[in-house]
Amino acid sequence: MAFLFQNRIDNLTSTGALIWRSERELDYGTEVIDKGFIEQDEKGTSVQAPKMNSVSLGIASDRLGRYWVLTMNHQGADEKTRSKDISEISKIDLYKLEVFRSDGVLLGDIPLDHHAHGIRIYADSLFIWEQIDAIVYQYKIIDSI
Repeated sequence: MAFLFQNRIDNLTSTGALIWRSERELDYGTEVIDKGFIEQDEKGTSVQAPKMNSVSLGIASDRLGRYWVLTMNHQGADEKTRSKDISEISKIDLYKLEVFRSDGVLLGDIPLDHHAHGIRIYADSLFIWEQIDAIVYQYKIIDSI
């Protein structure tokens, strides 16, 4: 399991027992930025969810038991994204893939230069989709000898 708002990846058995847990260094915090609110009055109810930094957007495993985690490289509040609509940025560095060994050891990361909102692996192909322009990127997983 990869968690959207926590710096945590858990590998569990089919019965829910923890096999291993991994936390990695992040260039941003995971604390609550704004706790949000629920307000009620005679006109109705207003709800604002808490504001937190996103961490992981998905996880998939390959045939060798490695785990590929789609992760935020940093948060989008930098000069590149403040000055433009985020969908117009052609080369970005908001996302990366982290690759974990089957026992939870982080092998490394791969920077992405496009938007990424989900991940799947089928056979030796890794698919990343982005919802802004409805694009699916396909990468071939090559095993080193």
